[in-house]
This record gives sequence, structure tokens and C-alpha cells, in this order.
Amino acid sequence: MGLAMAAFFVCAAGISHAQDAARTEPAALTVVAEAELQPLAREVVRSLQRRGTEVTLGGEPLPVVEATLEHEVALVRGPTGAVRLVMGRAGGGTVSTVVEVPGAVGDAFPVTLAIEALQDQAAVPTPPPAAPRAPNAYVYYEYERPPVEREMRATPTLYMKILAGYSPTRERWLLGPGAGLGLCVSGHCLVIEADMPLLPEEVQWENYGTLRYRAVTTALRLQIRPVIREAWSLGVNIGALSRMGNATLVREDGPDVRRKATNFGARLSAELAVRIAGPFEAVLEVGVDWLKDRAVFRFDTNGRFLEDAVTPWSTLSVRMRPFQR
Repeated sequence: MGLAMAAFFVCAAGISHAQDAARTEPAALTVVAEAELQPLAREVVRSLQRRGTEVTLGGEPLPVVEATLEHEVALVRGPTGAVRLVMGRAGGGTVSTVVEVPGAVGDAFPVTLAIEALQDQAAVPTPPPAAPRAPNAYVYYEYERPPVEREMRATPTLYMKILAGYSPTRERWLLGPGAGLGLCVSGHCLVIEADMPLLPEEVQWENYGTLRYRAVTTALRLQIRPVIREAWSLGVNIGALSRMGNATLVREDGPDVRRKATNFGARLSAELAVRIAGPFEAVLEVGVDWLKDRAVFRFDTNGRFLEDAVTPWSTLSVRMRPFQR
């Protein structure tokens, strides 16, 4: 008798534990779509997975879309041709919304956001039917609303690059390494970067001697990616730069003359980034540096600019950037 009672309580405890686990672990979301919206559904599933949602791709929705099950969202055409989303609600019923997009693969991002908003609505159980009430009476429902998290998370980015610039005034190529780091939110980043030429520039300055110049360029830039696809993206970058270094006039008939040089301006570029493995991408970037305040090397009564007003350049870099949209 004692052994039978012990076995009963062990089984009851196991069943209770399994029920608690089923209540605490959220069920996976299933995305179903009409045949013409299947490409969009596949892209939406990938986007939701990258944003941390457990989701799978199903087949076509039920003929009566209002019968969509809980933890399931259906993508169908609305009366106006837009994409209609219908999601099963906890306790029965459905919630729906219409996203005014044509339904192409590139519309996955707004559809993803709409599905996340529908999940918050579907998590609220359907209220019970109203009970009969007396005249001049009122009925209200009180239930616990699940917490909604909508935090903006910043993730780091880091990259190494090789810079190739050209000076039209000095007719010289500028080659050197560079690196940058920053923070990204939804695919757009704020970065600090630096690059430096491998060798100093040398020019003959009239009868004074040889002028050598080498500077480190630092820039604070905003990287914006208006076009993002699964394997590639296009972006524009804009920001401020400073270029600081040393200039030396090597004289044959006297001591060398050294000066500090500081330049300030702006950096504008366009980039094409291609995913190569995981969070790493190869980036081809072309742009220009525009200097508003240029350093001048002065000796005796003469002076010479150390920088061009406009310098075109290009870079090839390997960048680590997390999957974000």
C-alpha cells in the first residue's frame, strides 16, 4: 500500500512539472501563406529567426482564414491587393491587420514588424461572452496583460581595411591600412575609424628642399543601409574627419624644419557589402574626402598646402556586422 501511494505522488508530481513547463515555454510560431505569397513568407521566416523568434514555415492557410489556429499566422491577399495577416488568438478567435505593401520579397521587413505587433495582441485571451445585466448596469473584464518588450539593442561592429587614395594635385597614389569600430542599431551604425599611409609623401619644393608629409586620418561616420537583402546590402556613409601629422622640410644647406599639420573636413562614400560567412562581410567602398580647413607649411615668406581640397579614394575591407534589419 505504501509503495502504491508513493508511486501515485511521483506520477502526479511529474505530470504537474510537465504542465508547468508547457505553460512557461512559448510555442513556436508557424507562418502559412497563399501560393503567390510563399516567397515573401520564406523571407519573413528568415527575418523573424534573425530577430530571435522561434518560427517555422508551413503550407497554405485554411480556406476560411478566420479559422487560423493559435500560434499560427496566415498571409493572404486583401480585397485591395495588399497583404492581410490573420493570427489565431489565445482562447479562440483571431486578430488581423492589413499591411499596405504589394507582397514582394523586399516587403519582408514591414510584414515582420506587423507580425510581432499581432503576437502581442494574440497573447491576450479572448474575453468571455458578456453575462446578462440589469438595466443601468455595466460589465468590465480584468485580466493580466503579458509584458511587451520593445527595446532597441545596440550590437558592435569591427572591421579592417586597405585604403587606396589618389591625390590629383600631387599626382600620387596613397596606400595604407585602416581599422574601425562602432555600434549598430537595426543595421545602421555609428563608427570611429582611422587610416594611415604606409609611406610618407615626398615632393620637391622649389629651391628649399624636399618636403615630407605623413598624417593619420580619423573619422566619425554614420553608416546608413537603405537597401538590405539576404546576402548583400547597399549603403551610404557621411561624417566628419580630421587629419593630423608631421611635415618635415629636408634642407641641403641647413637644418631640417618640422611642423605639425592639422586638417578638418568631411567624408562621404557609398558601399556595397556582400556576406561571406556568418556575421562577416566583404565591403567595397568608394568616396571622397573634402577638407575645408587645410594645413599650410610655411617657410620664410612662402607657404604650401599639404593636402588637396578634394581627394577621391576607395577601400576594400572585411567587416563584422551582426544580422540585423
